[in-house]
Amino acid sequence: PPPSVVKIYGHYLKDGKIRQKIGDTQSQAFVGSDEAVRKAKRLLTIRDTLRDLLNKQLTEGVDDREIEAVRVKLNKAYDAFVNGRNAKGIKNGPITKPANRKIISDDPDMPSLLALEHYNYTNQTAKKADIFTKRTQFPPTVVSEVGNSKDALLASLNEKGVVDLDYMGEISGIDPATMLTELEGLVFKDPQAGYTIAEMYLSGDVRQKLKIAEDAAKTDRSYVPNVTALREVHPKDL
Repeated sequence: PPPSVVKIYGHYLKDGKIRQKIGDTQSQAFVGSDEAVRKAKRLLTIRDTLRDLLNKQLTEGVDDREIEAVRVKLNKAYDAFVNGRNAKGIKNGPITKPANRKIISDDPDMPSLLALEHYNYTNQTAKKADIFTKRTQFPPTVVSEVGNSKDALLASLNEKGVVDLDYMGEISGIDPATMLTELEGLVFKDPQAGYTIAEMYLSGDVRQKLKIAEDAAKTDRSYVPNVTALREVHPKDL
């Protein structure tokens, strides 16, 4: 996409080079090894194809055959990334693999890329999400009622783009405390930014987030789960 429509901190290609938007008119060059650049370009291809597919799914009147054609492109782009190999002949593996997810971890669309996989952290393998094989969204309708906390969370992310507990309570009839208990591990309270989904909270500058969470947990025990989760994804010191 052109820089004008790229989100802040989003990555894009210009003259074959990767840049990251850091302001309305400012950007910076992507810094990384040749392998990181290669992976990043393929991740951006997946991201842009996913955006196209999501947009077509949500647009009234788009033919199913047109949607299927983009789904085929998404499968090819994803498979090209996963099966790509480095100079030593080692496969890249899933997007969620720690070595891969960190490459553009601060891109605002990274949670959408991670959602493409059902990842097994034990053996570092992944299964493709449903969007690779079938339509997962339809033109929007107003959500007025849901039956559980997970559906309330999905509705909030779709309708509001954030974890909005007030909205979630309105459509589910579930009180915030109960919802947070039922959504444990899926939603975290960021000491600085409020409630957010795990995919966003447990990525990016994990070291800094861990330090902030540890400081917050000293006076508020509700942040202890944050500390535990962040330590699990915290990169080991060399």
